[in-house]
Amino acid sequence: MSIRAERRQNHTLQARQENSFEIAEGLALFTDTALILDGLEEMLDSLEDMVQGIAGNGGLSSFGYWTGALYSLLLQEVGADWTGGIRGNTDLAELLRNELNINELRDFNQINLELYGYSEIVATESAWLARVDEIRQGAVDSFAGNPILLLDGAVTYDSHTRDNFFMEVFWFFEQGNLPQMVLYGSFTMTGAWGEIALNEGYTRHQDFGHWVSAADMEIDGNIVRTPTWTLELNEGFEVQNVGINSYRIRRN
Repeated sequence: MSIRAERRQNHTLQARQENSFEIAEGLALFTDTALILDGLEEMLDSLEDMVQGIAGNGGLSSFGYWTGALYSLLLQEVGADWTGGIRGNTDLAELLRNELNINELRDFNQINLELYGYSEIVATESAWLARVDEIRQGAVDSFAGNPILLLDGAVTYDSHTRDNFFMEVFWFFEQGNLPQMVLYGSFTMTGAWGEIALNEGYTRHQDFGHWVSAADMEIDGNIVRTPTWTLELNEGFEVQNVGINSYRIRRN
């Protein structure tokens, strides 16, 4: 709590956003766990497994899953009556502090941060943020000025690869003035038109479907390839040029 208070003192504008993140994601994760498990150790193990799947190799982008779930678990363990007044900006740590009657926090400067693996965390998160920047720039480079192929309609993902890209690669970037959600990784998407397997590739999400870069695209019968993906079309579908640098899958 002392570390949290010190961070929020130095970054006051982030406190409300952090609270909302913990409520929206961490509390939901705790609820999901509490519905099926009772023991503290079992719940902790389950939460750790789920958060690791969500976080991938980075924690900064997903800390709210873990901290929100843990504060909720601690509130349950101390017998607090806390669930009735939860709002979108409720501070779970403050609820716990009040429940435990903690009136004064330890001086931040007297805390040995290395007990909590500070150096390792800094190194891991620095490497992760560098990777995030690399992914984001790769997304911009993948689509900027290149032809694109629209994959219409709903898709399903190859579930066994979902953890490989779920939180690790959901990033917003600016192309023009429109924020875009981009998914990166090696995974498979299946739609009415067929199946596309991406190998360290990107998809750009729109309300009506998914875009993929069609740079260096080659068509051989029902197989369509680029350096980052391979598409196998179902019978009755083909790739058609529908405009300048724009392709779409349509029934033939």
